[in-house]
Amino acid sequence: MANLDPEKEKQRLSTLYAAMSDLELQKVGGSPESLTDRAFEALREERKKRNLEWAGKDTARPSEVAIAKPADDPGNRPVVVRRYRDMPEAFVARSVLGRRRHRVSSAG
Repeated sequence: MANLDPEKEKQRLSTLYAAMSDLELQKVGGSPESLTDRAFEALREERKKRNLEWAGKDTARPSEVAIAKPADDPGNRPVVVRRYRDMPEAFVARSVLGRRRHRVSSAG
């Protein structure tokens, strides 16, 4: 990808976001992690101009957000509880386990 002039890119994004409706801006802002830092800042500025409330307004730039890595804990590995020959039976068992796990995590 060619290097873009930061000022031209900022202007292009500002023009693009200015032409969007409030709903379109909300959709774009729905996944800030998918935006570049310049796009995120241009979106933030346009929303501020329009006085639009937005859940991501105080969010850090996408490049500043640390990506969580799974802990390298031997006790945190999946365990085979049972093997199933047929998929329908396995799906039922998985749904039951999922409900139990949800109850335990919401109770704690």
